[in-house]
Amino acid sequence: MKVSLIAILIAFTIPLTALGSSVGTVVDIMGNSFSFYGTKHKKTVSLRYGSKIPDLSEVMVEDGSYVTIRDEHGRIFHLSGGTYAKFFNNIVELKNGYIWASSTNASQKGEVHTINSITKYGDGQFIYSFDNISGKSQLLVLDGYVHFSNALEPDVAVSVHAGSFTLVDQNYDKGLPRSPTRVGLASYKSMKSVFNEVDSLKNTNFDQIFGGAPKTMKTKRAIASVGKTYSGRSYSSKRKNVKKGKVIHIQTYSAARIPASNGPMKYYGSHLNDVKKTHMPVKTGNHVEVRMHGFSSATPIMKRHYTAPKSTRIPASVRTIKTMKKVKRLPASVEKSQLLNELNSPSEIEKSLLHKQQQNKRHSNEVNHLIDELDSYKSNLSKEY
Repeated sequence: MKVSLIAILIAFTIPLTALGSSVGTVVDIMGNSFSFYGTKHKKTVSLRYGSKIPDLSEVMVEDGSYVTIRDEHGRIFHLSGGTYAKFFNNIVELKNGYIWASSTNASQKGEVHTINSITKYGDGQFIYSFDNISGKSQLLVLDGYVHFSNALEPDVAVSVHAGSFTLVDQNYDKGLPRSPTRVGLASYKSMKSVFNEVDSLKNTNFDQIFGGAPKTMKTKRAIASVGKTYSGRSYSSKRKNVKKGKVIHIQTYSAARIPASNGPMKYYGSHLNDVKKTHMPVKTGNHVEVRMHGFSSATPIMKRHYTAPKSTRIPASVRTIKTMKKVKRLPASVEKSQLLNELNSPSEIEKSLLHKQQQNKRHSNEVNHLIDELDSYKSNLSKEY
């Protein structure tokens, strides 16, 4: 009887132990991802949606693929293509690649490790990367804050808040975490581009944290024929309590102002008629008496009526032709020779300069004569015979 009870207890214990060894579940996947687990002989399992991640198992993601794993505490881990990570209970060890961690569990702290760094977090989101060739660990916090430290000095940690970036590099400051620095929108988009294929991350928007423009609300335009509804409610109900206003008419011009419909032609036409009446000569219709002298005395003096001939307007083209003077054109060779002579001859400025130089001499004629004699004396003077 005792043996049967022990066998029953063992039979119930083995499934519970197997169920309890799972530390995560695949909730989204694209492409190929694999899980390796086991101590002596590691077993390889191709991951699918709903696959369990055993404790101490390693997950490898193929290039161009991704896998999303939710652990037993509700945390979400997005592993990009080329990522290699190991899962423990409440701990993830990132061996290479990129991981996007998201958590809403503030009561229990989670950890993500690399070879040279440790990240402890509560609720928030961050992107964590590790390059196994250069040995550089990088952290970009998107929401909340994270405690970041070197793996050899876990007590010397820095708090990295949302919108800040830090790293651990053995060639920088003896491997201690660099002071967190604010990064711009371009750096954030560069790291987010690694997870472009993840469907659940396409609607995330942290642009405003990194200095981007806030997301504006899209205004939805209603159909004009509807007209009487406003945001799904009756428009008449909105106008019941609206106080009616009144229209105030303000006259901005005097009553004596001529309306624009009168037109400028009528205005200037009437003004021109007034000018003609006051300034133009008026024909009276009187006759002019003409007396003729030098003719024979027998010639009677005749009174003739003088009528002014009607003025005929001459076209402008005819007047221009009559008034133009004929200009005799010189040959081209003559014009060139005259131009060359003018260019070679000294100008008026040069002539004036030469004239002034002759008038305003530096020395008098006697002194200049003495200078010439001294120059000739120097040229003829010699020590030898």
